[in-house]
Amino acid sequence: MTETLALAGNQQLNQTGALFNEVQGWLTAAMTMRPKTPDSTEEAEVLALKALVFLAAEPGRLSRFMELSGLGLESIRASAADPGFLGGLLDHMLADQSLLLIFAEEHGLKPDRIGQLRRKLP
Repeated sequence: MTETLALAGNQQLNQTGALFNEVQGWLTAAMTMRPKTPDSTEEAEVLALKALVFLAAEPGRLSRFMELSGLGLESIRASAADPGFLGGLLDHMLADQSLLLIFAEEHGLKPDRIGQLRRKLP
């Protein structure tokens, strides 16, 4: 039983690491391939992808997001390009003040800016 739990935990960590790498790839693509327009949601979408990278970098953070959202890794992968999902991801960040402050500091943002960008997404 203990070996089964350890194996399941290792598989979860491997999947989390794979998701982290995958999201970093999406972030790079989003930053280089999208047209820039003044009313674009690009900045908000890129910020949400950065938030996903931030969550995926710490298994505990990602696990909490998964528990609260009811989503698994495959659902996150499938939804990561959906503006509605990205908005929900920023909602998650905004709902947890300590998480928000750490993320904002790491990215050189004021927490209010994250709220402003959230309003650009559905």
